[in-house]
Amino acid sequence: MLKPISREWWAYTVALEGLFWGIASWASLSQHKGANYQNKSIDCYKKSLKIFVRTKSLKISGTIHCRLALAYKNRIEGERRENLELAIYHYQQALTVRTKEAYPEDWARTQNNLASAYSDRIEGERRENLELAIYHYQQALTVYTKEAYPEDWARTQNNLASAYSNRIEGERRENLELAIYHYQQALTVYTKEAYPEDWARTQNNLALAYSDRIEGERRENLELAIYHYQQALTVSTEEAYPEDWARTQNNLASAYSDRIEGERRENLELAIYHYQQALTVMTKNGFPLDCLSTSSLLGDLYLQQESWPAAIETYQTAIECIELLTSWSTDEDYKQQIIAENIRVYDNIIQAYVVLRNYDEAITYAERGRSRRLVDLIASNDLYANAEIPPEIQDYLTRYEALERQLYNLRQADSPEISDGRLSSSHRKTNLSSEEQEARLEQIQVLETEKQTLWRDIRRADPVIAQQIQVEAISFGEIAALLPNLESAILSIYNTGAETHIFVIRQRAQETEISLHSCPDLTYGKLEELLTEQWLLPYQEENNQQWQVDLGQNLQNIAQALKLEQLIQDHLTGIQELIIIPHQGLHHIPFAALPLGDAQTTATSSSPDNSRIKLKDKTKIKTIQSIIHETYLGDHFQIRVLPSCQILKYCHDRSKPEKITYGIVENASDDLKFTHIEAQRLRELETVLPENYLRGKAEVTVKNYQDLLARVENIHSAHHAESNLSNPRESALKLGDGNFSLGSLMLKRYPNLNHVFLSCCETNLGKPELTDDLLTLGTGFLCAGARTVISSLWAVDDRATAIFSSYYYEALKQTQKPSLALQQAQQRLRKVTWEQLYKDFPDLKTAIRKEELARRQGVNFQGKDASQYPFADPYYWSGFICQGV
Repeated sequence: MLKPISREWWAYTVALEGLFWGIASWASLSQHKGANYQNKSIDCYKKSLKIFVRTKSLKISGTIHCRLALAYKNRIEGERRENLELAIYHYQQALTVRTKEAYPEDWARTQNNLASAYSDRIEGERRENLELAIYHYQQALTVYTKEAYPEDWARTQNNLASAYSNRIEGERRENLELAIYHYQQALTVYTKEAYPEDWARTQNNLALAYSDRIEGERRENLELAIYHYQQALTVSTEEAYPEDWARTQNNLASAYSDRIEGERRENLELAIYHYQQALTVMTKNGFPLDCLSTSSLLGDLYLQQESWPAAIETYQTAIECIELLTSWSTDEDYKQQIIAENIRVYDNIIQAYVVLRNYDEAITYAERGRSRRLVDLIASNDLYANAEIPPEIQDYLTRYEALERQLYNLRQADSPEISDGRLSSSHRKTNLSSEEQEARLEQIQVLETEKQTLWRDIRRADPVIAQQIQVEAISFGEIAALLPNLESAILSIYNTGAETHIFVIRQRAQETEISLHSCPDLTYGKLEELLTEQWLLPYQEENNQQWQVDLGQNLQNIAQALKLEQLIQDHLTGIQELIIIPHQGLHHIPFAALPLGDAQTTATSSSPDNSRIKLKDKTKIKTIQSIIHETYLGDHFQIRVLPSCQILKYCHDRSKPEKITYGIVENASDDLKFTHIEAQRLRELETVLPENYLRGKAEVTVKNYQDLLARVENIHSAHHAESNLSNPRESALKLGDGNFSLGSLMLKRYPNLNHVFLSCCETNLGKPELTDDLLTLGTGFLCAGARTVISSLWAVDDRATAIFSSYYYEALKQTQKPSLALQQAQQRLRKVTWEQLYKDFPDLKTAIRKEELARRQGVNFQGKDASQYPFADPYYWSGFICQGV
């Protein structure tokens, strides 16, 4: 008679079945290398683990934790960052069972594997991760001795050497010597006869260490590197070990490229040969990351030889790898990292095309390398502009906005603001104790981390990213088609590091003409000096009055560096409109205010008199003298400025609405003195329904603002705003009950939007990354669906902005062309006198008197010392730009 199966025995049977399925799936992986096999393996291990834990089979559960860790470490699907964190977790769990005392061999093996996971870890600080890797390798070696476990000892020696090679902590010289020592130790066991494959790999690694070595003679070290690479290739043949062979070929090529011994020409030819050999295996589709690295290095050698066509062909392969890798990734930050780390590939291919005078291709590759994050965002929003947002995404968005409200309330609590302008201030007083402040700060940091994680989750779910859609780059034909007429020109600016190029695209009769204006002295370093050291950093200072003092001189320096007058003379005859695509720090510049000719006079004003800035209690008003010119670029041309031609195409392709409904958002904090002037003038010019006019703190809530965006085509926003250069997604419109952040805006869809005027401070102030992505509130509205956005480059003057906005809408009513209306408003404001101002705005004198009485300090603009033209300084009239159509 058969005995009944016990519940415990049944559990073991099911668990073992799951374990064997996991092992079988993992074994299949070695043949198929597919994500499905990996996922099946992981699922089986998880099921088995639950049962073994429940039945308290600790040794087997430790084994399953290790197998799960290995599966996650090698997993193809999902985010690499997250998979490695799961691998580390499971190795750590295994070590709670696999103790050194009970299971020394298993403990040492797990220590080695955990160290390997820390070596590859993305999360956290690289320095700290490598120190943890070294620690765990050293722990493993307390059990893995050469005598007892020679093979494991040698493997761990090799791994420890690799960690020392990459180590950040300590002296680089000493770390490399330690790496060489441990590789040599490994080779005492890994002999060519006993362990040929391991011997060859260690030879390759030792050669790498000699290539980087600081100790000793560089010439000798490179010869040793070449020797060890050649030794490795005696085992790592293309037939037996194609991947190892290709990587060693790549490394050998790098050594020949750097070689001092022998003839330089011959060494370069050998380097090129070995890179070419590596690429026969490291193909774009098979090994895109390796192919990218090798193609980039090979292209650099062709560039040194001035073999321009060969360099271009090789760089094209590298760029295809970049685009393939970014399309595969669902991590937006990793996409940016790939482009940023390889930006020189775009620089070099553009330079090669310039030498060959193939300007259309140079322009096309400039577009392929810039503003890709913005392009992906806009592509996604436009592709699914009218589609219903899936419930799971809507849940993410709701949680994201709830976190923003929590953070806003925490930062506002017991922190009254001192208000005096359209730029929000972080200067606050608090009645909290130091302990309470610390607790609140900790709570804010926790919520900020949660918010950043949630953002990544939302972006991963984005259709373009999740479905790994590769957004097609714009063609030159499509770029040329963006020119509206024969009187318009596109100026595509690109700095290759060595010099700055301005590609001029215009139509003549039925043909597209491209010409080049180069600035060979305007290197990347010179651009940084002009646009970061002399412009952005002084602007960011707490009291930036000196920035305003130097504004005229800085603009003159930039105009001279760009050789502006020569550009106009040689390339822009007959042109009336410029569509400018800036590069890097040039995004900060008001192109309309770049001067032509010599300075004519100085203008005297007080600063920051009526600026839309929040002042501290003891801020003093000082008299400012600025350089004024007679003629500026904006006098000759209407100007539009966009991050890229592809973004202009998205704006261009959006349908113009059949009807226009206006909305106004005014003075969300009840503390601005002049916003009523522009709101009143717009209402005189256009019909604004009562429900579409939000005014004051009570009405201008985040929800009301977002609802208004969904029901109007044109919106005018006059209130506080704040840019955040260190974390652009935290740039925000400051509304009555909270912030409408750029992060939240970029997740919204407003396909109805036609024209947005952000009459606030710093709405297009951003710090472009190497990838040239300009993340600002202005570009955020382009992402959200707007065809045209008027935005600001700095903290604009409140009074001047109210007058400028009024002039703009008067001109727009007549011209129906935003760039022309902007030009006319700028010129009119610049040349207006106080006498004319009081005629144009009868209520202005009363508003000024009230404002000055409220200040009880400063200079009276109506006094005898006031300039005849109070807003002649570019600070007042050139702060706004036109983006879009």
